[in-house]
Amino acid sequence: MNKNKQEDPPIKHCEITVTRLDDGSYEATYEPKVINVTDNDTILSFKLVQAPADVIIRSVSINPEDQDQLSTPSISRHGNHVTLSDVNTQRDTFHLDFTYGSKKGEKLAVAAAKMGVMGGLYPEISNDPP
Repeated sequence: MNKNKQEDPPIKHCEITVTRLDDGSYEATYEPKVINVTDNDTILSFKLVQAPADVIIRSVSINPEDQDQLSTPSISRHGNHVTLSDVNTQRDTFHLDFTYGSKKGEKLAVAAAKMGVMGGLYPEISNDPP
């Protein structure tokens, strides 16, 4: 075994479920809601595991915008998977804002499910450097 071989980066997985509600609107839930990152150079993987057949991920924005910890999100060709990396060198909290659309190119209004009384913004990434 080669002692100089670099280990694979740690990966944190998050599952996304989009549900169509009775009133025709959509709601997204994320599991886990809070992603605790404790290693440097961690890959964050978000997969659309359950959704109506025509729903895809169109874009992802990071809040705050002027951060330097998370890479630009990369969306798979089929719109069901997003990856980004987290250098995790600074203790901070970030929120991801997903935009969904239909396979026909229409933008869909999808609200994040509200959690608890305060209704926090999810998914949340919590950086805790080693």
